[in-house]
Amino acid sequence: MIQYVFRGPTYRPFPYELSLAVRELSALTGREAACKGGVLTVSVRKPLPVGLLRRLAFTSWVDAPCGAVPTDTHLLEQSAIHVRNGNGGRPGNNGWSSRKESNYLTHGLHRYKGKFYPQLCRSLINIAGIEGGDLVFDPFMGSGTTLMECAISGIASVGFDLNPLAHLIASAKVELIRTPTRSLLSALERFEIDLIKECRGVGLSWRGMGSPEPDGRRSFSSVTLATECGLPEAAEEIRRWFPAAVCQKLVAVLRALKGVQGPAFRKLVQVCLSDQIRSVSQQDPRDLRIRRRAQEIEDAPLLALLSDKLLKELEKLKAGIEVLGGPVKVDVASPELRDARSLDPREHPILSRRPVDTVVTSPPYANALPYIDTDRLSLLVLGLLSTHARNRLQKQIIGNREIHDRERLVLEAELEGPSGIRTFPATVASQVRQSLRENRRHPVGFRRRNVPALLYQYFRDMRTVMARLHGVVRPGGNAFVVVGDSTTKLGNGEELCVRTSDHLAVLAEQVGWRAVDKLSITVTVEDLAHVKNAITDNSILILKRDHR
Repeated sequence: MIQYVFRGPTYRPFPYELSLAVRELSALTGREAACKGGVLTVSVRKPLPVGLLRRLAFTSWVDAPCGAVPTDTHLLEQSAIHVRNGNGGRPGNNGWSSRKESNYLTHGLHRYKGKFYPQLCRSLINIAGIEGGDLVFDPFMGSGTTLMECAISGIASVGFDLNPLAHLIASAKVELIRTPTRSLLSALERFEIDLIKECRGVGLSWRGMGSPEPDGRRSFSSVTLATECGLPEAAEEIRRWFPAAVCQKLVAVLRALKGVQGPAFRKLVQVCLSDQIRSVSQQDPRDLRIRRRAQEIEDAPLLALLSDKLLKELEKLKAGIEVLGGPVKVDVASPELRDARSLDPREHPILSRRPVDTVVTSPPYANALPYIDTDRLSLLVLGLLSTHARNRLQKQIIGNREIHDRERLVLEAELEGPSGIRTFPATVASQVRQSLRENRRHPVGFRRRNVPALLYQYFRDMRTVMARLHGVVRPGGNAFVVVGDSTTKLGNGEELCVRTSDHLAVLAEQVGWRAVDKLSITVTVEDLAHVKNAITDNSILILKRDHR
């Protein structure tokens, strides 16, 4: 027998991450792994392929008969850390860093409010036993974590999302890792020249990276920026949220962007610009909601922030691509602006030709975040959505918190009627109805009054998605769903824990899935306002589509 020793991450992993590491090894090697002191061992009859060893997510090094084999994840993490530390993507004098890093390659290109980090996603792909030639689907792709990790491993993937900004971020991520970094760096140089020219055109004296950030004109018109965004009707909204001096700089950037030729670099600039919007607007950067700063700003160093962001991201990308041996080559990495509730494989160019082997996703939480509204200023500046279209889309997103009284009354009637009883298993319906009863017995504000109808709508939509997924996954395939429970206050002041993970498992079984396991995980939170309301306890639901 040949023994392999698998060393854990250089950082201190969570217990659930060690548990996932054991499952990864069992799935990829077909042998049970022994764990002692965070070190895993596996004995096999035949040598394991080096490519398989490098795929592991929660392992840093493998002691193999051929020598020590570092995993791709470990090397990618280290490359990002050392770029940030100024070492050019290579270990410094202190060697390997002992901190956790999830923003390698194009991960971290744009801050996105989700808890689905790359190492977790990669481990689930490994546990599913996915190989080249298989197809992974993410119906709630968000910023594209699943598609990125699939592409790195040479696995085909398709992702859906209704948020235009999420679609842009995901598209940028997967296109950039497939593009030679030399061409991207050349595009950056040309963009810098065009940006200096456009700055002079609007009256700014900026001379490029490393030069002092010029003060913008306080009298610059928001109408000009609204026109550049392609949304002239948004001039008043822009005036309320952006200082005139920042509007002047945004106009220069958007005009320079028009001269960019390559689609990958164009998306890089758009995404990096979006990532700076909170910092240069009157929106409180620490608040997920669209709220104003306590102290308004008159100007902000947008040009310096953008230039620094572009250069750092390309350095990090270059270091990661060197780890992988060149730009990523994968036949399908398809982020799409679609609604998973209306998925019809017969009308899809990829899903109509091949079944999905596994689903890896992290759906929205129930009634937790204003997913569209929180990025409204980015959607505005990039011209992705008008105010009217944004408000309409916000109501369509699964897990949204916006509803009119007429819609609320219709949903409540459906919940209490025979349709609601047929749609939901008793365990799901009883908890939603409990919140409705308590809210009717006590005077509550409109937010709390809307909660029962919104919960009903959320679980009804998720049941539809589960049914759609069951129709596209091959017999014997599976789904990994990362989701967290949430809490809400009843009319009597008591807190109600919405058992989202349990309810989704029951709804999945109702439409044909078999729930085979549920793993508890813990995620960290950012330093943001309302962090006390953040959901840190999550679960991984593992579902199976049986052969029958």
